[in-house]
Amino acid sequence: MKISDNIIKHHLSHVYWVYGTSCAGKSSTTKYLSKKYDMVLYDSDNKGQDYKKISDIKSQPALNQHFEDWEEYFNRPPEVYAKWLEDSLTEQFDIMIVDLLTYPKNKKIIVDTHCFVDDPVKITAHSRMIHLTSSEELAIKQYLQREDKRDMYECIMRLKEPEKSLKNLNDTISLLHVRAYNKIISSGMKYIIRNEETKVYEMSQEMAEHFGLV
Repeated sequence: MKISDNIIKHHLSHVYWVYGTSCAGKSSTTKYLSKKYDMVLYDSDNKGQDYKKISDIKSQPALNQHFEDWEEYFNRPPEVYAKWLEDSLTEQFDIMIVDLLTYPKNKKIIVDTHCFVDDPVKITAHSRMIHLTSSEELAIKQYLQREDKRDMYECIMRLKEPEKSLKNLNDTISLLHVRAYNKIISSGMKYIIRNEETKVYEMSQEMAEHFGLV
């Protein structure tokens, strides 16, 4: 069964989408806006295990790919690693849409998720969507400094050649970032480029104005 995009668009008209690359300010700004404007915060990063539970290997092969150990996971060639991450996010998107359809419509929802330039425009207005990004250098510099990536960093440090694995991860982040960044800035949709001096309040205010919350 295929549900037409216009039907989904109608039923998710109360949803505001914040897409973007890693370390672009999605988490900070969506938390700020959800509190300021009394919105439900939907963080797709916190839903990963829930998504996987209802997936299956035939319909969502990337989400269900098996790895022998962390050595295999972190030491895949960057192109292979990046492709797997992109495929996993694409598979999660359908699950996310259905999940959001189960939420009550009496409150605005703000979604913190990763970069989808093509699909969202089919199911929402440009005024309900914004992309956040940063420089490639900033993304690589700050990725493993984040509190939610501490376990990942410690895992890599226990591998046989941690420096080699770190470089492999950074090369993968770089590959993903450049692809997403180029799509974002050429998409014709609203975007904000974060730098190290950018304040959460400033970004959030610009986002609120774009969304028509003020």
